[in-house]
Amino acid sequence: MTSKILRVIYLCTSNVCRSPMAQAVAEDFIEANGLAESVEVSSRGLTDRYSDWGSGAEPRMLAAANVRCGDNKRIRSALAAHKSRLLSEAELRDPGTILFLVTRQHESWTRDVVGSSALEEAKRDGRLRMLHSGERDVADPYFGDEELYQQVCSEIIRETPMTLAGLLQERGIIS
Repeated sequence: MTSKILRVIYLCTSNVCRSPMAQAVAEDFIEANGLAESVEVSSRGLTDRYSDWGSGAEPRMLAAANVRCGDNKRIRSALAAHKSRLLSEAELRDPGTILFLVTRQHESWTRDVVGSSALEEAKRDGRLRMLHSGERDVADPYFGDEELYQQVCSEIIRETPMTLAGLLQERGIIS
């Protein structure tokens, strides 16, 4: 069995809204482009503020995905099967792992969870990136309404393949 050459982790607050959606979209991109042997995708959170670890995706994000993803059963199934997990220091220190943050605030929260040295190492090595191609934050929909969930879902569906493709081109995995 071929080992993965690149691990990608999408990171958000509690790993129940934005990061699992980005993970599902990225996994769909990886499968559609025949890259499953080369790239492993997952998602993590930084606090159990919104839900306990091991929780499923936020039902409002599932509802938004059902609307925004249409007939894409792969994305909807991946999101429905999601269980939240905390980012570990080992994951951040792994030189084969790239972390995509959904907001700049998550950088300081990452420091709180795994420590300054691991975060600085990842930044220095270029392994800490923003999900949004315009380097903007993706809004946290948790306390928002259905419309905000729809907007965030659409933004993740649009941005994730672009930033992931850029990374894969940079790494020479795709041309």
